[in-house]
Amino acid sequence: MSSAPSSSLPTIGIIAPGAMGSAVGSNFRKVGCTVLTNLDGRSEATRKRAHDAGMEDVPLAEMARRADWVLSIIPPSSAFSLAEKFLAEAGSATSATTRKPLVFVDCNAVNTETAKRIAGLFDGSAVKFIDAGIIGTPPTPSYDPTFYASVDGKDAEILDEFVKLSQYGLKISPLTGEGAGVGDASALKMSYAVRTSCNAT
Repeated sequence: MSSAPSSSLPTIGIIAPGAMGSAVGSNFRKVGCTVLTNLDGRSEATRKRAHDAGMEDVPLAEMARRADWVLSIIPPSSAFSLAEKFLAEAGSATSATTRKPLVFVDCNAVNTETAKRIAGLFDGSAVKFIDAGIIGTPPTPSYDPTFYASVDGKDAEILDEFVKLSQYGLKISPLTGEGAGVGDASALKMSYAVRTSCNAT
């Protein structure tokens, strides 16, 4: 648990509060972080999960203004369209020079090509991008899944900052070294999914 003063705690956006997202959000809330989500079009069950986790429902544009990090944790078929929508809604909210860069972390089980397509949406924008893959089940009081993360070389400092979220309860393993880049985390996740599927048959 972090001993940092509440004013210095990061604000986290999580889309969406499914089983994984709400459990991750709850962990952030337990250490005092503000956790934002967007419940547009969501079911009552999803709304209850978000409420129980202490997440605050806000429009995407407001999330972009207030959050330091936005974690996309949704079905992979919706990952690209969600990234497009978020970036469009963010608009000028991220243009202020007085704040640290907003970082969008795609945590979905997409293939390498899709991860790179999503990353391409953020090229030239004020929003930084991290490719991540979650290996494991939703966190519990005695267990945390691992968020493997990779970035383009030019964003190495952003990856270093992301790793610091470990002090707030997120278990992060950065993928670094020569040739590392966007798509590596997604490739690792896909390889794990294939291996798990084979072991189950």
